[in-house]
Amino acid sequence: MQAAIAGAFDYISNVSPFRHPNPKTIQRLHGKRRGQYRYRIQNIRIVYRVDRQRQEIEILEIDNRGDIYSLK
Repeated sequence: MQAAIAGAFDYISNVSPFRHPNPKTIQRLHGKRRGQYRYRIQNIRIVYRVDRQRQEIEILEIDNRGDIYSLK
């Protein structure tokens, strides 16, 4: 799983934080998580935000699918 997460980081930072050949892998989130994106790896979700002006990607959370969307 660590290799898959490292691959996701590599893809987000070096290829595209917005699009993936599989449209279910990266999705823009809505509601209270508006402006954030999620990257799907099996049952794991990576939630992140992109600051285009500063050219930064901030990883906000990595967790299981069932737990990631409950705002703390």
